[in-house]
Amino acid sequence: MFKAPRVSVVIPVYNTEKYIGEAIEGILNQTYKDFELIIVNDCSTDRTLEILKKYQKKDKRIKILTNEKNLKVSATANRGIKEAEGEYIVKQDADDWSYPDRIEKQVKYMDEHPEIVLLSGNMEMCDENMTVKNRTHFPTSHEEIMDVILQFNPTVHSAMIYRRETFLEVGGYDNINTSEDYLLTMKMASKGKLGNLEDILVKYRVSNSSLTAKSPMDMHLATLYCAFDGHLKYKYPITFKTKIVTLTRLFIAYFVPARLWRFISTVLRK
Repeated sequence: MFKAPRVSVVIPVYNTEKYIGEAIEGILNQTYKDFELIIVNDCSTDRTLEILKKYQKKDKRIKILTNEKNLKVSATANRGIKEAEGEYIVKQDADDWSYPDRIEKQVKYMDEHPEIVLLSGNMEMCDENMTVKNRTHFPTSHEEIMDVILQFNPTVHSAMIYRRETFLEVGGYDNINTSEDYLLTMKMASKGKLGNLEDILVKYRVSNSSLTAKSPMDMHLATLYCAFDGHLKYKYPITFKTKIVTLTRLFIAYFVPARLWRFISTVLRK
């Protein structure tokens, strides 16, 4: 008799031949074993699909889905989660890496806290070679997270685990490809509580091709859009500090040159 796995790990991929093997290895080497790994190939044109098939031959828990056309990251993730059978969804990006006990810790916490609909944790921010440059220290309790949720995204997308039923209830990822995780956090918080583990769960690779590196204006404007959406749709309150942060983001978006912001970001990560 078939028994569905408790956890579905979902990784959308597009032209990630350089990193996808490392990402897969991090999941397959988890101490928690009751999972399926769903990898959705968004019409990659490099060797990504070839690499995926090699891993699939080694581990029957791996499922490969291939889009007929390029759908971008949000729609690709939604497709993978709709195909998932697990009670919990573990999300990871194709160029990041999870510590071996990441899933075990998160499943245990979610089982013990049924009021939590989305749980994240901290990350090590790394360069392209996975050399650690900085570590995050996000608030852990729901109350602390909600105090800052309109100022910045207090969760890590690659370190998320959430309840599939709640994810589907809120409609999944919105059809945007910038800050889709931030909007999801806003939506999930309207259905239950959020949490962060204090633990470092993932290594997060910051590449020169990332949105933050290429276009700080787009990044800051996307953050502001999500914050306003959270306030207007879900009535999350705007505090005095939130107003100051908002004005600062607007100033940076329109008046700080991209080259200067990249330099500041690099210094802050050290």
